[in-house]
Order: sequence, then C-alpha cells, then structure tokens
Amino acid sequence: MMITNFKIFEANIIYPFTSYGDGEETVYNFTNQYGTEYKVTFQDYLLTYSTSKKLEQTNEHDVYNILNTVTKIIVDFLENNDYPIYMNNIPSDKEIEKYKTLDNQRKHKTIRTKLMSKFLDKNLPEDYTYTTSEDDVNLMVVHLKNEEPFNDN
Repeated sequence: MMITNFKIFEANIIYPFTSYGDGEETVYNFTNQYGTEYKVTFQDYLLTYSTSKKLEQTNEHDVYNILNTVTKIIVDFLENNDYPIYMNNIPSDKEIEKYKTLDNQRKHKTIRTKLMSKFLDKNLPEDYTYTTSEDDVNLMVVHLKNEEPFNDN
C-alpha cells in the first residue's frame, strides 16, 4: 500500500525523518525548524515520542508541524508493519492541575488527544482507523478497520 495523497491539517511542513530498527523496535528521528530533535519510537505496539528538551515544553509554537510529521511517521510505520499501534496522549501540566486525579484525567480528552484525532482523521489510509479505550479516553489504538483493537486474545 502506497500513500500518495497525504493531506496536511493546519500545517505546511512535514519534517524530513530517518528511521532504523527491525519492527520490534523502530525509531524515527527528525529535527524541527528551531533545531529541536524529536525521537518517535515504536516498541511492543506502543508509540512514544520525546524531544531533546526532555520533559520541558518547547514553547516553539510548532505543534501542528510536529503532529503533521508524527502522523506521517505513523503512516510510514503502518505501511511497513502489520500490527496495531497504541499511544497514550499524556495531559499537559495545566490539564494535570485542572483534573487533579488520574481517574479524572482518563475521563477527559487531552488537547494532544484532540489534535492527534484531527490529524489521524485527515491522514490515515482508508483501511485504517483509530479507537479510544473506554477506560481511558487518551489511550488510542491505530488499527485495521476489521480488527478488534482492545481484544485481549
């Protein structure tokens, strides 16, 4: 399956990225226009991403281009691997303060979840979809449409 019509949502940049790995652990790297390095890792079905700035917010106002690139990386990974991707969109410091308890945080979609949903809606190949967990609205699974994403079997 080749993705040729990647639609951009409120962003005009997809940063060039490199990847290495074997499918069990695959790492993608890219650098944004401000020189911040990003690492997107797929391991044990879980997607995580981080920056060279560790846990601090970058305050670069580049979120749309970053999510556009991460979404393109997800599509690239799906084209080359045959299993679902799980991602947990952690709340921002403000959302943690607002919702206090972990139970409360799991009931309210984070801004990251809302934004990622928009990017996935626009850019996933037509035979893929995403689902959120009933127990935690910020846990998302990108999977083939005919799969049961939270099946324990």
